[in-house]
Amino acid sequence: MPSLTVCLLLLFPFFIIPVDGQSFLDLDDLDWSIRPTDDFFTFANGRWLNRTIIPPSQTEWGSVYTMSYENLNRLKGILDDLTNNGTSETPHPIGSVQRKLGDLYLAALDEPTIERINIEPLRETLIQLDNIITYQELILFILNWYKKMNEGFIFQFDVYADERNTSINMPVWRVI
Repeated sequence: MPSLTVCLLLLFPFFIIPVDGQSFLDLDDLDWSIRPTDDFFTFANGRWLNRTIIPPSQTEWGSVYTMSYENLNRLKGILDDLTNNGTSETPHPIGSVQRKLGDLYLAALDEPTIERINIEPLRETLIQLDNIITYQELILFILNWYKKMNEGFIFQFDVYADERNTSINMPVWRVI
């Protein structure tokens, strides 16, 4: 059985070959003062851990989290632009996709209205759920919900690439 060091040396080129100008492995993160066979985690992440400050609002941090954070900020900027950022610019035409998205965004930010209407939009659904007695009624409710909302209530149904053979698609369901 080859040693861990031999395995690492064999795999190393696959991590440092740049893809779109960026490699999967940043050599500056490696702590060469640690032998990989003694403590691989510290060898692979030691310098990154020493120079990285995890924001107090986060429990985890890394490239995926910073990418997600940057993406959310970009999306917020796009939505802010759709609402004209409170400027006196002429709003987008009524019925346009830009106007609909901007209005939806503003509605989601309108906390006083959300607090005032409380559960009213859900009242009918909650009454229907409360009146379900048999499993047949539950199945009918779920079926009608899915037809009406095109979204799962208890489970989500979709079509994805098969996990074992990605050349074919197959139906997939998951519990929400």
